[in-house]
Amino acid sequence: MSETPKKRYPIYDYARVFAAFLVILGHCTSVGTDNYMRNCIYAFHMPFFIMVSGMLHKDLGHIPLMKYVRTLLVPYLFANLLLLLVAPFFWKAGIWKTAFDTSLSYPVLYKEFTIQTIGNFIKGTAMPNGPTWFILTLFWCKLLIDIINQNKWFVFLFVAGFAFILFKPSSALCIGKAMMVFPFFWAGFHYKQAIIKLTETKWSPIVGACMIVLSLLLTWANGTVSFNGIRFGNCVFPANVVVCYLNAFIGSIGLLLLCSTFKERKVVTTCANALISILCLQAPFYYTFNNFCDRYNAILCIAASAVILLLCVLLHRYIDKYMPFVLGKTKTK
Repeated sequence: MSETPKKRYPIYDYARVFAAFLVILGHCTSVGTDNYMRNCIYAFHMPFFIMVSGMLHKDLGHIPLMKYVRTLLVPYLFANLLLLLVAPFFWKAGIWKTAFDTSLSYPVLYKEFTIQTIGNFIKGTAMPNGPTWFILTLFWCKLLIDIINQNKWFVFLFVAGFAFILFKPSSALCIGKAMMVFPFFWAGFHYKQAIIKLTETKWSPIVGACMIVLSLLLTWANGTVSFNGIRFGNCVFPANVVVCYLNAFIGSIGLLLLCSTFKERKVVTTCANALISILCLQAPFYYTFNNFCDRYNAILCIAASAVILLLCVLLHRYIDKYMPFVLGKTKTK
């Protein structure tokens, strides 16, 4: 007797595509606390990505460390080494902006860039390929949830780590950032069935829209939030922490509810399956965009983000076919 196939939820595909698009859009928009669109995106796009990742995470009864190394750390290292190699050429050509002195010779420039990269990796700050901090943070979240599943007492590791970053924002090896976003991964993992049931109600689109509006209002009240910089917002402590998490949960759930209104589409599934590649490949495109285009033009930023997303998907298909080891895969198609 054949097994009944598991039900496929298109919401996961749409959620991953929206997450990828918001990440790109957030990087394409202008930097500054006065940019409301950017603040709205940063209020919940990282929690949304992590929550969806938690919903997709599977408890295998053990800690598959080598799998996480292969599928997350390998793409992370490859993407950053690639940018470390090619960035000086783009800097000297004036295609990308940099704080380095581009009049330096290539050997000196590479030396300084390499030293800075090693230091930034240890401190958990900006790497050559900026968006890949999402991948390293996801690695720690997966590892932590598996450790806690094996031994519930290890939840105190998270409590201690979270308490530490509240009073001393620090993110060596991105561990601090993982502490900040882990509640969303935990919620996605433990309450995925409840979330799915919520998305299947007939009122889910209306409720989702209302939650997004509420998130916009909370963003206006709390200002700039940064899960990369471990910044909880502009409200007075500890109100900023409460508003930050409340807003992120509301925005993430609201967007998931809106995702439930769409039907399964092959093109969306294709884009969703390229999520790690999108995180690894978007940087060269938006570095170029940021250097030559108006980052304060919302329409232009949205259009550019859509184009960058599609370009990353096309590159993913090439890499998946000819260099699958970059994505942690062992077999070619």
